[in-house]
Amino acid sequence: MFTGLIETTATLESLEADSDRTTLSLSTDLIDELAIGDSIAINGVCLTAAAFDSSRVQFHLLNETLHCTNLGALKVGDRVNVERAMILGERLHGHLVSGHIDSTSCVLSIGEEGADHIVEIELPSNLAALAVEKGSVAVDGISLTIAALDRQAFRVCITPHTWTHTNMCGYARGRIVNLEMDMIGKYVLRSNEIGSQV
Repeated sequence: MFTGLIETTATLESLEADSDRTTLSLSTDLIDELAIGDSIAINGVCLTAAAFDSSRVQFHLLNETLHCTNLGALKVGDRVNVERAMILGERLHGHLVSGHIDSTSCVLSIGEEGADHIVEIELPSNLAALAVEKGSVAVDGISLTIAALDRQAFRVCITPHTWTHTNMCGYARGRIVNLEMDMIGKYVLRSNEIGSQV
């Protein structure tokens, strides 16, 4: 479980695929604080640390992960967001983020309002019922608030700190991002669906 507050960014060192596996390797300044088996969110995707060397951590990417996220499209040198699993008993500054991506989507526009950045993201039709104005969404693992919403898109306002301390500062129109909708909303929606069938 994660909070959506990005601890640091990391650089993709390699993304290697052979006949039976795909391995992603990152260099990160958190390397001395990680252990094999740790759950770590990379661009909001919950991955398990599989191996280490002096400067890199490696992850095995499931075929499902490659299919449902933007990780398979990364290129060497790309900057990714990194968050370690939350510790129960500490303050929850973001929102509950599982690291299980609901969909990828496309950045439609990027603008500025004073020091703030405004990012508009296409809203996949299958997630529309889970998007709530002033509700939570994780974009590439970043806990954000939906500032404005229509049938086909939503907008998020980005503080200067978030802009400079995550991979968002590298966003451009057309960028593919990972979306995880609010977990509580998913359970409420599913409960209502089941209830209406009884």
